[in-house]
Amino acid sequence: MRNRHWINHSHPQTLTIAIVFSYINAVFGVLNLLSTGTGIPLVFALLFFVIPVSQGVVAIYLANDRKWAWSVAVGLAASIFVLLAYGAFVYSIVATNIIGIAFDIAMVVLLLHDHTRKYVKIWFH
Repeated sequence: MRNRHWINHSHPQTLTIAIVFSYINAVFGVLNLLSTGTGIPLVFALLFFVIPVSQGVVAIYLANDRKWAWSVAVGLAASIFVLLAYGAFVYSIVATNIIGIAFDIAMVVLLLHDHTRKYVKIWFH
């Protein structure tokens, strides 16, 4: 049986940091659900839980060189912005978590970085 990695240090630095950020987002997604007050609709609270936890699960497959996991990770990282924009326009929810937004921006940038894309194209299966 193949060894499973949580973090694969043979990956480029950009991909390794994106994997670590995915794990951090998953932990904060769980904490966010536990601390959600009544000011946010339940659907958004659940989506802000499901998306980061999904990022954490997909990060395991990223660390184990799965090409489909990179595509899903990019989609999940971008979906946070779509969710924030929809919440801002429809429900007037203002994103006040600047550090969380910075992590989301960093995730998209790291996953779409040239080194990461080239590595995924060549080495992932």
